Amino acid sequence: MLYSCSFISRKVIKLKDLPSPSGQYKIGTRIYNWTDESRTEDFTDDLLDKRKIVVQIWYPIDAENIQRSKYLDNPEKRIEPIAKQFGEINVSPKLISTLISNIKYIKTNAELNADISSAISIKKYPLLLFSHGLGGMRMQNTIQIEELVSQGYVVIAPDHAYDANITIFNNNQIAEFKADDYDDSIEYTIEDFYSYRIPQINTRALDLSFIINKIQNLKLTSDEKIWGIINLDKIGVFGHSFGGGTGLVSMYHNDNIDVCLALDGWIKPIPNHIIKSGIQKPFLYIGQVEWKDSLNYYKLDQLIDNSNFNGSKILLPGTKHFDYTDTPYFHNIVKKIGVSGSMPTNTVIDTLNYYLSLFFNKHLK
Repeated sequence: MLYSCSFISRKVIKLKDLPSPSGQYKIGTRIYNWTDESRTEDFTDDLLDKRKIVVQIWYPIDAENIQRSKYLDNPEKRIEPIAKQFGEINVSPKLISTLISNIKYIKTNAELNADISSAISIKKYPLLLFSHGLGGMRMQNTIQIEELVSQGYVVIAPDHAYDANITIFNNNQIAEFKADDYDDSIEYTIEDFYSYRIPQINTRALDLSFIINKIQNLKLTSDEKIWGIINLDKIGVFGHSFGGGTGLVSMYHNDNIDVCLALDGWIKPIPNHIIKSGIQKPFLYIGQVEWKDSLNYYKLDQLIDNSNFNGSKILLPGTKHFDYTDTPYFHNIVKKIGVSGSMPTNTVIDTLNYYLSLFFNKHLK
């Protein structure tokens, strides 16, 4: 199914701003650049290069009015890398770039660098970590993030450097997407798959653990009010695709993480010893009815069976992989080009928001 540039351009004159969340709180957001001095960067050849990530935090505020920030920072650098990640649909990246060119105008419901009032600063809010998919980005599920923050959570999401479609640091350095650097002329075995993906998912899981440790340190050393409002005794994680698998691996290894929710999670890269031993904490999987790779749900079912009733899954008919991100919301053209499934987009959003809120409220509040 191919579309001309002129057809696409007529469809991208206006993309929708993010929907208003339903909770009582307004939302602030900040962006930080952090370096984990304890880890070297596996994606570069420099043995002295340390693991660096960009993280974004969303937090409750009680302002009457806010200045709504843009959905993307540095859109001129992001649009082309984003377009390259829609590889399974029969539309060229050039046309996708045209389709999403107006994403730079989309507004969120969060104010950049918003102040925290005294009333907010005396409260404690559960912490949720979000992990994006392979080739995704930290803001790809802002609709769900803003809904949760409006209900009284603090959410932090990293760009997993070299795993994100692009990571842009505050010194203008860039980490390009390198997580699929396969030689297409080679036929890879399942052993090759795991030797490549397991270190990768472990790196991502360590990013989340580093964030928790960083916050613990900042609570002791920083004067910023934002760290004082976070309740580190109540921590959940959620993620899309590879981020869903990352969340489960993180929870398995990190005693500080209490619960996990996977949005159409990629379970296949999770090491088999975790699948066999199960996870003895609550987790929920919400996803499409069927994956092309049947091993994904085979391993998920094994994980649930081995987890002593701690895990469960909900499959939503009429959804596709990108329905579990913000992508379908911006324009209905995504259904025509095969990115989104037949379930109405607003129904998908309402369903995901409902289950995310229900799950985290039950276990963290």
